[in-house]
Amino acid sequence: MPKLSVFLALFLFFLNSSLQKAQAQNTLPEAWKAFFSNQRDEAIKGFKAGLKDKNTAAEANLGLAMLYSLEDREAEGSKYMLAHYKASSNPFPTFYALWDMPNVGLGGGEKLNTDQLALLKAIQSDPKTPTYMRTLANQAVGFHWRRSANFEESTKAFALNAVIPTWQVAGEFENVSGSGFDKEYAPIKEPKSDAKFINKEDIPVGWVTIPKVDWDNWMEASDVVGSGTSVFYNQVFVNSPTEQQAVLRMGWTGAYKIWINDALVGIDTEERSQSPDAVAYPISLKKGYNRILIQIGTSEQSSSSLFVRLTDNDGKSLPNLSYSPSFKDYPKQAVGTAIAPIAQEAEAFLAAEYQKKPTDLLVKLLYAQCLFHNYKNYEV
Repeated sequence: MPKLSVFLALFLFFLNSSLQKAQAQNTLPEAWKAFFSNQRDEAIKGFKAGLKDKNTAAEANLGLAMLYSLEDREAEGSKYMLAHYKASSNPFPTFYALWDMPNVGLGGGEKLNTDQLALLKAIQSDPKTPTYMRTLANQAVGFHWRRSANFEESTKAFALNAVIPTWQVAGEFENVSGSGFDKEYAPIKEPKSDAKFINKEDIPVGWVTIPKVDWDNWMEASDVVGSGTSVFYNQVFVNSPTEQQAVLRMGWTGAYKIWINDALVGIDTEERSQSPDAVAYPISLKKGYNRILIQIGTSEQSSSSLFVRLTDNDGKSLPNLSYSPSFKDYPKQAVGTAIAPIAQEAEAFLAAEYQKKPTDLLVKLLYAQCLFHNYKNYEV
């Protein structure tokens, strides 16, 4: 072939390749417009065009996963969600945002199909997976095996999250319209296991031991000491062989206060129903026993539940701790002032993306869904 013809052939090849990439990139905004306008055939066409370019493949796979899942075509949706994970450099904020979205997310506690299970196992084993996502994946895999009647594998999956396994609870104390949230009910200053209190029904009560949290890692205080418009207290004594820094990560239902060795650490007056690891606080553990006390207040919700674990800064469980539900002497600290929790990574990432691209429809959707996930509906 003459040199000019070779040059022309190469030029046409690269021109065609560039045009295909440009076309793929240009189709995605139109595909999302069609998606949000419920023009599903046009959206599918646009997303499938986006699959041709590696620079747009991750987003195109996500679009197809969402579209097919919303059409109850679960098998196809799951296939494209797995493909999105493989093509994306950082799929985790997206998965977190969509976790509870009907038909799309994986947080429903149900039996999974093959691609969904493969996706969660990939998330579990990926060294890049952030703590907040790994914890949710462990829970979802545990639920899958439970629904599949494979109780051995279910137990193994739930155990990966290494929650605080045992508690004492006291309640229930009056909280009409949240009026009891800032009251200093007796359990705050009376941690001994034989202490007695008067509950909202004028009945003497005390600390009740929950020897083991439920099979799904949650502790339901309201199942033991009543439910409804109330304040509940949950305490445990953590034995640390050395003085060390830790992170308390928590999921919960209600509004909360957290004390470590009687020093206030965290507070949220808004009643929420939050998933595991939704909030995290840096704490200091003294050598020996440390009292963790968590107050939960409910006035709008009927249950009080907790999911709590102690980790290092990277989210890895601290293996050298032991726990006692009954009273142990501990070093009492000054009253203290509540600190802000560690910023939730997925929300922080998507907030930054929204600041950069405020008109991007996908970014808007993901940020809004993330806020819904974090029970910040008023911000949406």
